[in-house]
Amino acid sequence: MTTRANAHAFGKTLCLAALAALALAICQGAPAFAQNNPDPNGNVAPFDFADNFYTVQGMDLNQINAPGDARMCVNVPQTNPDGSRNWVIDSTNTSTTHNTCRVNQVLAVFDRNGNVTFFNAMGVLANSNSFANLSDPNSVGSATHAVANSFRAFFAPIQKQANGTIATVPCTSTVTTNCVNLTAAEGSQRAERVFDTNTTYFCRDLLNLWRITYTIFTAKAFTPQGQKILAPFAAANGTNSDGTPILTKTVDIDNLTSQGLVQQIQPNEDGSQGIGWIICVVIADPTLGAITKDAFLVSVVFPGTTTPVSPQFQKQFNCLQSTGQFCTP
Repeated sequence: MTTRANAHAFGKTLCLAALAALALAICQGAPAFAQNNPDPNGNVAPFDFADNFYTVQGMDLNQINAPGDARMCVNVPQTNPDGSRNWVIDSTNTSTTHNTCRVNQVLAVFDRNGNVTFFNAMGVLANSNSFANLSDPNSVGSATHAVANSFRAFFAPIQKQANGTIATVPCTSTVTTNCVNLTAAEGSQRAERVFDTNTTYFCRDLLNLWRITYTIFTAKAFTPQGQKILAPFAAANGTNSDGTPILTKTVDIDNLTSQGLVQQIQPNEDGSQGIGWIICVVIADPTLGAITKDAFLVSVVFPGTTTPVSPQFQKQFNCLQSTGQFCTP
């Protein structure tokens, strides 16, 4: 049986991997156990957490396994129309905190400093009912809920309307036209996600939970003053599918928010505005087989094309998958 102590030990393992790969956290821990690589020196591949690990962290397993939470290997289709498989059952996992569901779907994500990073989504949370005993402020579920709310996953929904104009206000029950549809759906994003991987993430967020946070450019961003402020970002990072600057760092998003050029919106926790959280595990070190041969990349493309908005993700993914190493410059 997994204990709270074991859970913290697992968290320390992630901390150590993070230090080696991303230099984001300083912790101590034992080597990871999950293994799917014939090479015993290969890095671990992404497996979903075991049921008892979710429950010991204060999650309601019935909610986690419900269709609205879209947990891999439970209610996400295994095979896509193009033949790729979102997940496979892999008996080579030996970690007690994981199950045998290996996730092949890899998400392109910028970390807080704008670096290319890869994550695996294990599921989403439709509403706060997924946290057990949330009405008790001293429950494990309440503690996990607080941790989940402290780590933001920035999504950038498309703002360009069918008529070519850029909407700058979110859609609501009363605002239904010329507005931004707040959705985390892949095909509705203008740019890649940015995850706020701050220095405590690997030590505190044992379930790798993230609070969905939508970013939209405000009307002020399209004034002469706003365009002057945004110009360096477009020059440095390029433009997204809307033709607006790509933002890759959390500090930039926060600074532009403080200047009134960007608005950050978190959906209601009751699920009335869509999913509130995502269970998304960083591949701390994607080299040496962590990007498996049957994995595939999910990244934002320009509408109506297969051209990625940020092609550096596909380039690095291909190198990691074929050689086990990042591409050289």
